Amino acid sequence: MAAAAREDIHPATMAYIRHLVERRRHRLEPTAVPDDVGGALDAIEEILRKGSPTLAADERLDIRYNRTLQEETVGAVEDAVRSMEEEVDGERDTVDDKKLRLKALRAAMAG
Repeated sequence: MAAAAREDIHPATMAYIRHLVERRRHRLEPTAVPDDVGGALDAIEEILRKGSPTLAADERLDIRYNRTLQEETVGAVEDAVRSMEEEVDGERDTVDDKKLRLKALRAAMAG
């Protein structure tokens, strides 16, 4: 469920939240931020500072998912290369046969 919640948060939104947290951290004079927003920013700042086991687990899940996609892509490419190699090998046999026939034909014409 946490992964689903994280997927709902757009990366640009997280970047903006981080920006707000940084700005809040470095501000020199108070601004008119409602208490509930300030509290939410404090909570987010604390999560980002400490790290969240849920966010860390989601990050690991994302890494595993991307790795799986990459492995599937590599497997598909390997299959395509193998298929092409088999096709080339099949054509190589045809070329070798034609070379032998050409050599025999040249030998017959010369002799």
